[in-house]
Amino acid sequence: MKRKFRITQVRDFKHLKIDGRSKHHKLAVLVYIPNDLGYSRVACVTSKAVGNAVMRNLIKRRMKACITSSWNN
Repeated sequence: MKRKFRITQVRDFKHLKIDGRSKHHKLAVLVYIPNDLGYSRVACVTSKAVGNAVMRNLIKRRMKACITSSWNN
């Protein structure tokens, strides 16, 4: 997923906490917010209950790949 599609800034996460929407799973959360840009931006968050940092990053990479592939179709 290209960087412009990701939510990475702390101020953006604070904005998400107030106005954002999310889809929950017991192991991960997909957070998003409507915007006036020509594209959507998302954040993938995983819980420490999933495992170590390597496993959490693997899950986040796979979620991002699924999102990217769905945008291309």
